[in-house]
Amino acid sequence: MKHMRRFVVLTFVLLALFFIKLNTTSDDYSNVETFRGAHLEQSVFYPLIAKSINDSGGLTFLFNGEEMALAADELCLNDNMQVMASLDFIREMFYTSANLYDNTEFRLERNDVEYKFYVDSVEGIAGTERVELSCEPFVLENDCYLPLEDLCKLFGYEYRWDMKMAKLEVSSSDASKVSLPTSFDLRKKDRASSIKNQGNTQTCWAYAAYGAMESSLLPQEPVSLNPKELIDKKPYEYQDNGGGDFAMALSYLLSWQGPTVMDGKKHVQEVHFYDADDIDDIKWGVYLYGGVSTSVYINVSSIGTSTIRLAPPLIITKPNHDVVIIGWDDRYSASHFTGDVPGDGAFICQNSWGDSFGDEGVFYVSYYDSNIGNQAVSYAKIENENNIDDVLQEMESDAKYEMSWEGYRMEINACRLRNHLCKLEMDNLSEICYKLGIKAKKQLFKKVCRKFVNKFSDYV
Repeated sequence: MKHMRRFVVLTFVLLALFFIKLNTTSDDYSNVETFRGAHLEQSVFYPLIAKSINDSGGLTFLFNGEEMALAADELCLNDNMQVMASLDFIREMFYTSANLYDNTEFRLERNDVEYKFYVDSVEGIAGTERVELSCEPFVLENDCYLPLEDLCKLFGYEYRWDMKMAKLEVSSSDASKVSLPTSFDLRKKDRASSIKNQGNTQTCWAYAAYGAMESSLLPQEPVSLNPKELIDKKPYEYQDNGGGDFAMALSYLLSWQGPTVMDGKKHVQEVHFYDADDIDDIKWGVYLYGGVSTSVYINVSSIGTSTIRLAPPLIITKPNHDVVIIGWDDRYSASHFTGDVPGDGAFICQNSWGDSFGDEGVFYVSYYDSNIGNQAVSYAKIENENNIDDVLQEMESDAKYEMSWEGYRMEINACRLRNHLCKLEMDNLSEICYKLGIKAKKQLFKKVCRKFVNKFSDYV
């Protein structure tokens, strides 16, 4: 006990001497000590705080005063407690085409202005002017981040960051005043998939689905997906000459059976659906996410392999072919088309009949075509297969095929009724409570698929 008392007394004596020394220190020395303390806090404690907030999802985000839910990794804090925005967030928040090239260069497009930023560099270009960022952009695994405050300044948004409360507020009175370019072509952005040839098979649906997915992954992940995988492993006892459509492709992809790439599989996380009259929405889909698969009607007997002209049907005809929309041209003259076309403008479409068709595999379809945009789908978010830890539940018994065909079609139709531009958003838990597209039994072919034989038999 005596030793303990002596220790306490000695501690107080040392503290007293420390405070006396501190009070007699010159002002300049005090400033140096204060600066060192701040530097210690920022370099040591800020990264710890940032990691804690990032891991717990503790960042609160408000847009125009309304709290918004954040998907995993959309926003994060860097080691200096600065808010960094992912490319997914930038696309959705600012209506901006945002992509990473060669893992080194960020390219953003908004209102006909192109922005370029570089990994691990504060230097950037906005149109023709040089700009300097507050911190360096970086790539973390498969996610890419840029400083959000700088982007808000460039795009005219108000930005308020409360570091102590981990609360971010962004506001804009004219956030919707963003315009699309009059013409846009994914080929010029290195975001169009390679031209493939389906041969004499009726498997355009698979080629269109994988073509749109390849485009969505570009330019960050240049992969070549094999549609034969989707055709051979489709979850239905259904003949290839029976054709198919986007629902058949989605039931396979949303069950996470594919597609397969060199280092594993990809998981489709988010799908957007469009209707034939949603011309601007389809354009936004191409601009932000890449190719959009769509159904069209093609009269094969009237189209030569060297033409890029496609006449819109004068009467409503059910679609018989799937292609990928890779761009548009509002000034494309109606005179290129036969028939009574009300006005100019056309979508640029990529076919799956080899590069000898049309303009090296590409052709134009008028905005006024009665089928373009029909059953249109874009794959807005695709991740690696290790994006979740556990599968919580897998459906059993005959309920599998009910979800695969009838249930999924009902869900798509319900989405379309709710909104012209629908998202099938799949977070890390709800997306795996059931699985679609499990290999069906013969009853499926007899009970369900038979109903669609006539529907798909015309697909080329």
